[in-house]
Amino acid sequence: MELRDAAFDRAVAVHEAGHFIARWALDLGTDFISIEEGDGYDGRVVGSRLEGDACRTCGRPGPCAACGCTDTPPREWTITADIVVKLAGVCAETRWEPMHETNAGFGVLDSNDDGPFRLAHASDADQAFTLATEMCADEEEVDALLAWLYVRTTKLLVFHWPQLEAVVDALLERRQLTGEEAAAIVRDVEPAYPEID
Repeated sequence: MELRDAAFDRAVAVHEAGHFIARWALDLGTDFISIEEGDGYDGRVVGSRLEGDACRTCGRPGPCAACGCTDTPPREWTITADIVVKLAGVCAETRWEPMHETNAGFGVLDSNDDGPFRLAHASDADQAFTLATEMCADEEEVDALLAWLYVRTTKLLVFHWPQLEAVVDALLERRQLTGEEAAAIVRDVEPAYPEID
């Protein structure tokens, strides 16, 4: 295994903290967040699944026969939330990299003449694109949806940037946090702008 330098570790931490902040803001559970390298990844955020797929009354996958309710979010919501989580890592890196002299991360956006945003972090990009095709009629709609969600995800991260940085600092110190530990860190830090009622 090749040793990583501090700049690369920070880029990974920013990327993974972006995924976590999106999950946290959308009220999706997170089991853990790590910057430990593994087979095929540099770091990761693990949540059991999008909790939006579960019954809001009893927590089982819905619609739920156990409690008789049909209170599950629309499929479009769960797909959109999953896309936001996928985009959040690259959005975080894109915001972080210009603030630093080194470009130690995975790269940022490559917008080409073909229209769609193509993200350099291929796994997240491929997954976001695949999810978007489940909701959209054609590639033009996919491109528009991904572009819009990229902007919205960036705005979400800008609002929560101080919290993201606190999670990054904790990750660099400890290498892995439980979802509860990361959420506690986020709750202790004020967002970048006051909440608007």
